[in-house]
Amino acid sequence: MENLPEIIRRHLVLMVIWFIPLGVFSQQEFIVYKVKGEPYLKINDSVQSVTKGSVIDEAATLIMKRDDELHYIDSKGDIYELYETGSFNYQALQKRTAFKENTSFMRNL
Repeated sequence: MENLPEIIRRHLVLMVIWFIPLGVFSQQEFIVYKVKGEPYLKINDSVQSVTKGSVIDEAATLIMKRDDELHYIDSKGDIYELYETGSFNYQALQKRTAFKENTSFMRNL
């Protein structure tokens, strides 16, 4: 029983060592699953068109033009829709409200 504080301390150290990398290495990103029009991503000095499966990460800026439509998914599986024109960085996309579907199919997912 005298070693109980030492055992607890060792377990806590192991837990900290285990969980810190999970937060550090988890990447924040969105995955595009539906596109209408021709939106594009600006990453540093390069420009690329957005297609189904494109990744929008913290370094990207999404450029939406008139009549463009984009649906994207976050790491939790929440779905977002974007119909607005303009430039959107990762933080702006993250602040948007997730799409809520009331169909029985979406409720069962």
